[in-house]
Amino acid sequence: MASSIPLKTHFERFLSKLKVRDRQLIKYRTGYDGKKLTLEEIAKKIGITRERVRQLQNKYVSKIITTEYWHKCIAIKIEQLLIDRTAPLYLERLELEDKWFEGFIGNYEHLARVIEIFSEDQIHISKIQGANIVSRLKTDDWDECVKSLRNSLKEKAEARDFRRADISQLFDATLFSNGASELVPLLWDEFADLLQFEGEDDNSLLVAFGKSVEAAIEAVLQQAEKPLHYSEFAERASELLGRQVEERQAQAALLRKNDVKLFDRGIYGLEKFNPISPTMCNTICQIVVRLMYDGPLMKQWHCSELLLLLKNQVPALTEELNEYILNIILSKSEELIYLNRMVWARADSNQSIEDRVDMADAFVHILEEHGTPLKGSELKQRLAKIRGVSQNLQLQPTERMIQLGPDYWGLIDRDVGDASKNNALLDLLYKHLQKTQKGIHVSEVAKFLEDNDIDLDNVPNSYTLLNLAQRDERFYLAKAMFLGLSEWGEDTRRVNITQAVRQIIKAMTEPMTINEINAKVENMTGIDIDNTVSGLLLKEGAFYDSAIKRWKTAEMKREARQDSTLSHHPHQ
Repeated sequence: MASSIPLKTHFERFLSKLKVRDRQLIKYRTGYDGKKLTLEEIAKKIGITRERVRQLQNKYVSKIITTEYWHKCIAIKIEQLLIDRTAPLYLERLELEDKWFEGFIGNYEHLARVIEIFSEDQIHISKIQGANIVSRLKTDDWDECVKSLRNSLKEKAEARDFRRADISQLFDATLFSNGASELVPLLWDEFADLLQFEGEDDNSLLVAFGKSVEAAIEAVLQQAEKPLHYSEFAERASELLGRQVEERQAQAALLRKNDVKLFDRGIYGLEKFNPISPTMCNTICQIVVRLMYDGPLMKQWHCSELLLLLKNQVPALTEELNEYILNIILSKSEELIYLNRMVWARADSNQSIEDRVDMADAFVHILEEHGTPLKGSELKQRLAKIRGVSQNLQLQPTERMIQLGPDYWGLIDRDVGDASKNNALLDLLYKHLQKTQKGIHVSEVAKFLEDNDIDLDNVPNSYTLLNLAQRDERFYLAKAMFLGLSEWGEDTRRVNITQAVRQIIKAMTEPMTINEINAKVENMTGIDIDNTVSGLLLKEGAFYDSAIKRWKTAEMKREARQDSTLSHHPHQ
């Protein structure tokens, strides 16, 4: 009988039996006419105490529980709906699941209160992810469950011993013990953005937990199909997090990870992407160890130097082996010590990272010991005796080092003369640039000094003087050795030789002799050309026609080929 009459009807029959004041009280407490009111709010409306409101509510709820049967149907019907359920039971869809609950459309808060009050605390309406869920679990219990799982999953991610299938079992077991197995999909939704796996299948390892940049980078690292540039890590991490991850953040996160390997400049990945087979890696490692142990005890070896020696000994080495891969391979050796920056030493040398020879300090020390300036190639050779040097190393001026000429280095406090006199020369140059409003080339400096009655025998050479100017914030020195003012930006207001050649080729309409080109270059740059610019012409795409002894553009070459083709096939 109770289940044949809708819940709404049962409740309204119950209300009809009450006095006006008590009926209104129950309506207020259950939200019958809209929003439910608190005990305090009802007490003020009706004109009784808060405690009296509570007593009357308990009285009529107890009366229904002891004299009627319809309240039992609430728990029974909902329990039936929850049996073997694999999806949450939403309050707003309850009447679609069982018509006994119909009639509450537009006032689901009222339905929620009736269910909770009259089910004798067996059924709860939990607020989960913004939805009203009918469940055996209270909202507080759900929150506690999520909190506990959050801590557990963080630990599992760090331990790297939990897979997607394991998490599924954990979710099932946790909610089963709370009688709410149907809420498992909501747990997956709760942690969807936080769980970072190495793949997509059930066997995929949990590699990170959280929405931090660190977690996202770890996930990308584990999911990557090959080593990636840090910009690609930033892009993929941004997709995972749904917000922008800066490239610098991605690179910083990668550098903090112990298991990350550098495969090339700016390219990171896991050791599993090493293209060299384990057997070959072992062989390479043994050869390097022998090379180093045959050398000086305290020498520090750079990977580029070791790679060159390797290729000399084993010409058939795979092209995939570069200095970065070699660095990865050597990390497995117990007979070597890594000193950072791709520098290695023998383990029996007992050296540490703190002992790694800093190149800048080493160059200064070499120059001090030698007593006079040195060519850059000689500096590298001397450094190689104590520390490996990258073949691509470009020497840069340090606090004390200065270029005195092309690839010629010295010490500023020893090889460039009196500082006050040099500053006076820079002041003179500054005034000259301000007056002319155009840059000066290194080849023009000597004449400028002579025009100002400066004895060239008692001052630094032109090359040295411009490198001194580079240290002065008033000046900007371009790579072509044109000096300008920093206030002009990176513009010396002069055309260098490369730019001149480029402009000549662009404007060329007829083949030109090398003398004609040299004359144009000198006119555009204001610099005397000591030799031809043939190399630059070739680099910029021009070619020399030996038949007419003139230079042509690539376009002229194509036109000549077309003319030749037409002359052989006039019908075309």
